[in-house]
Amino acid sequence: MGVLTFKSFLSHLERELRELTRPEGPPRRVDVTDYLDEQLTSIKREISELLEHAEEQNEKQTLQYLEDYLIDLMSLLYSAGSPHEVWRRWAALVSFGQGLLNKHYSAAIYAALAGEWTAISLMPTTTTEDADLQTEVIWHLLGKSPSVPEVEDQDDPEARAWLRLARSIPQADHKQTEAALKAISRFWMEELGDTWDHYEVDAYPAFHAPACAAAAIARHHGYTPMKLPPASYRFLEPGLAAGDPRPLIPSE
Repeated sequence: MGVLTFKSFLSHLERELRELTRPEGPPRRVDVTDYLDEQLTSIKREISELLEHAEEQNEKQTLQYLEDYLIDLMSLLYSAGSPHEVWRRWAALVSFGQGLLNKHYSAAIYAALAGEWTAISLMPTTTTEDADLQTEVIWHLLGKSPSVPEVEDQDDPEARAWLRLARSIPQADHKQTEAALKAISRFWMEELGDTWDHYEVDAYPAFHAPACAAAAIARHHGYTPMKLPPASYRFLEPGLAAGDPRPLIPSE
């Protein structure tokens, strides 16, 4: 990403791990309290061991291991009811670690969730990674691609909703933005069935990261829910809810 070095990334991670406390808020995912203590202890232990031996290990391999644990921890914290400022700080750490691995598309998604807008502005505009439509739309909305993506299947309702977001968010057409977010959330709630709001060990993140990142970008552009159904709000809450942490990369 060209924002943090490997060493400074580890320093931020060590500090956040020291300050991390058990979530006490109302859970956001069903069944998470059954696993919270065991999972929190286990993930913290694994991250601590990686940090302890980081200087002895290959940087890329360390980052790859950390990526998995950080997404797992971020997901657990969100599910168990951590304040948005807390779990989003871990989303930022996910993003910075992915940036060091040159996973720029995914890094942008988690940076948007974390409110790291300055960091996003410093990301490269070109990448050799493959991207699906939703990722291309997010990349465009973040100012990394001047053109709106095209889609071959014009009959795909989810694809149409993503393309609508690509136009409505920059134009501050909040009515169209809400309609698109509603369509995307409904599509995925139907796809996932009754399990979408359940916590499952090793199934992380516990939310649809691209859809929630799009919601975060919409919120950043002034959108606030008007008539969004409660279930759609819950589905998109990781992006829609207020409460961004102080960015690790502040604006100048």
